[in-house]
Amino acid sequence: MAAQKNLLIDANLCTGCRLCELVCSLTKERECRPANARIHCESYIIEGLRFPRVCVNCTKPACVEVCAVEALRKDEATGYVELDYNECTKCEACVEACPYGAIRLTPDGEVIKCDLCNGDPECVKVCETHAIRFDEHQPQHLTRARRGLVSYTDKVILEA
Repeated sequence: MAAQKNLLIDANLCTGCRLCELVCSLTKERECRPANARIHCESYIIEGLRFPRVCVNCTKPACVEVCAVEALRKDEATGYVELDYNECTKCEACVEACPYGAIRLTPDGEVIKCDLCNGDPECVKVCETHAIRFDEHQPQHLTRARRGLVSYTDKVILEA
């Protein structure tokens, strides 16, 4: 069996152009609407960073564990976490459980996550800096910001 492949993000190469979001929403929704992209660029204002977030297909995915209707499943053959949109009740437990912020709600209230474009991710094809690669799965680590650094907007709201 071939090694599992996954999207790998190199934040040092990302320019924050957000082209990955546009091509994702165009591919999946047939419109250029980044809010409906399965990959999304997260901003860290204080650090001056913006880079893509996407499902890393965890070994033991918290999203699968919290899904009461089993709409999320880890495919043992591919290693990918799959979302059955027909089974999803939009309870948002998976959105809260994902430590990578990879499962999202659209403005229309739909739960979305990356499906790797059936093994041929479009975001990889348009990334000019090669910040997004589709390569052998590697364990991912939470960034310092994702582990609990308060964002600038949260800080302003808390101090108001």
